[in-house]
Amino acid sequence: MLIDFFRNWRLRLKLLVSFLSLLIIALTLSVILYFSYNHFIKLEHTLSKLENLKLKIKTEELNIKNLQYEIYKDESFHVGKQMSKKDLIESKNDLLASINDLFGKSNKIDSQLIEVKKDIIQISQLKLSLHENLLKRGFKETGFEGKLREAVHAVEQIDGIDKVLLLSLRRHEKDFMLRKDVKYVEDFNKKITLLEAEFPKSLMAGQSDISKNIKIYKQDFNALVEIEKIIGLDEDSGLRKEIKTIILKLNNSISQIESDIKTQIKEEKENINTVLLLTSILIVFISILLSIQFSNLITKIIKEIRNGMKEFAAGRLPAKLNVLTTEEIGQTKVAFNQLIDRIEAAQTFATKIGNGKFNDSYRSEFEDDLLAQALVKASKELQIADTIRKDNDYINQGIAKLSEIVSNKDETLEQLSYRLLLVFIQYFEANQGVLYSRVFTNQEDWQMIPTSFYAYGKKKAVSNSEQLPPLVEQTLHEKELIYLEEIPDNYIKVTSGLGEALPSSIVLVPLLYRNNSIGIIELAFFNKLTKLQLSLLQKLSIQAAAILES
Repeated sequence: MLIDFFRNWRLRLKLLVSFLSLLIIALTLSVILYFSYNHFIKLEHTLSKLENLKLKIKTEELNIKNLQYEIYKDESFHVGKQMSKKDLIESKNDLLASINDLFGKSNKIDSQLIEVKKDIIQISQLKLSLHENLLKRGFKETGFEGKLREAVHAVEQIDGIDKVLLLSLRRHEKDFMLRKDVKYVEDFNKKITLLEAEFPKSLMAGQSDISKNIKIYKQDFNALVEIEKIIGLDEDSGLRKEIKTIILKLNNSISQIESDIKTQIKEEKENINTVLLLTSILIVFISILLSIQFSNLITKIIKEIRNGMKEFAAGRLPAKLNVLTTEEIGQTKVAFNQLIDRIEAAQTFATKIGNGKFNDSYRSEFEDDLLAQALVKASKELQIADTIRKDNDYINQGIAKLSEIVSNKDETLEQLSYRLLLVFIQYFEANQGVLYSRVFTNQEDWQMIPTSFYAYGKKKAVSNSEQLPPLVEQTLHEKELIYLEEIPDNYIKVTSGLGEALPSSIVLVPLLYRNNSIGIIELAFFNKLTKLQLSLLQKLSIQAAAILES
């Protein structure tokens, strides 16, 4: 007995050591995977934040372009209500905050972010300079352009001025404004020199303001030109060139950081896969050794489980194992029996799905199983697909019923109207309906009159009233479907087997042919319509309009 005890003890110790080895390997794998996955998630978050930064930089680039070409023309810009200096500083601080949030991921990325931060600061400074110069430049009544307008107006008021020469000056001035070409500046300065030289000296005597106004005109125009040069006459000069260069450099830096992060993410994925593969191989190897070593101890349970698995492989559910103990072998049998229960539950649920019982619930004790969740999801999707199929069948049947109606030249408008109305009444199970048709009184004039009336389950005589009901008038003018569930008290009552009562809902559908109202169908119901029925009414109204028009 004692020898057997020690033998058992040594065997248990071996089992303990073996399982501890597997546990250590699993824990090591978990720790490695935890840190690797943590790093991977951080890189993913960093990449997401970088994408957000790229979007903000792109927005900043667009704002700068708008400032250059559009915003400075707005009066609100010059009074500080739009894109003020405060707004520019806030925009810079927002970008810097986004960049600061990216620091601390790796030394390489941090060094790249430092350069990006410098570029952002430089862009902000250039943007402030651009903002300042655009304010100086002004537009229309403000800044140098405003002063230039005043000077031009003063020169135009001079008596005896050479109008042709003045018009030539204005043309060069406007050509420069439009094309930003310095040759127009040279032409302007030559012409204004001629204006100063050719102006009659007799007029200059005693009128110092004349010479002064011409000089102011010349000075203001050249001052405006200098501001334009500072801003940039094109994309490759002035502040515009500097901003463009820095933005290009900034975008390249961001792209490089993005590429580096993606490379790190790829490497991290490969490391995780490598660790998983090596650890899996190691665990499999140790498991094989343990299986061989202790096979004699667990032969019986293996055979039982093997036979059960054969039954599984053959597509049959095996009988449950007889559980006599609560130790590991007993727990294994319990787990196997639970697997049988789970598969049996899945089989039962799948059979119910196959029989169209989509609303039956899964066994509550197995609701958290992956297989159960997949089957429940499949059941919901099949139920949705079945609903869609039924809806499509409903729509197709309605279209088919209406397609059976063919216009007959020998039948009257009232007869055709009744056949059309009857399809709508029967298919949508309406309790009452009227079809109004467009009837020409002469070649140009027409009126909308009721041509078919259905109530109490049969055709009724049509009223000859020339006054259309308000809702019909509204539908005729708006050319839109009207659906009401709150029925006016003065609406005609619908008769049923229980007496007369207001309908629960009414719908008025315009029959449009080439965007012309050629008819209106009014239906009353004791029930409320679904979105599907309203959608089908819209579709069938187009087909009905074509039949009525033919």
